[in-house]
Amino acid sequence: MLKSISRISFELWAGVGSVLELEIWAEQELCKDSPHPDACELFNLSLYEAENQSLRLAFELEGFQPVSEQGEIWAKEILNNYCGLLLNEKVSPYFFVAWFKLSICIF
Repeated sequence: MLKSISRISFELWAGVGSVLELEIWAEQELCKDSPHPDACELFNLSLYEAENQSLRLAFELEGFQPVSEQGEIWAKEILNNYCGLLLNEKVSPYFFVAWFKLSICIF
C-alpha cells in the first residue's frame, strides 16, 4: 500500500525513511489527472533534500507537521518496531543505541 506524503515525510524526518518511497509517491502523483506541480522534482534527491521537500509537501497538501498528534502516534509505532527488533535479536544493541541517540537529536 502506498504511504501518504505525511507518513513518508515523517519517516524521513525521523531517520527511518527512504528516498525511494518518496520517488514512488511522486510516480503515483504524476499518474493523476492533476498532479502536484512539484512531483516531477522529487527524483534523485539527497536524503536531506528529500526530507525538506517531503515535509514541505506534507504541510502544503495535508497540513501535516512532524511534531503533532499524528507524529506522536507514528513515533510510538517506530519505537515499538525497533524495540521488537532488539528483543528478537534482529538488530544489535549497538545499532539500537545509535538509532535511539539519533532519534533523540531529531525529536
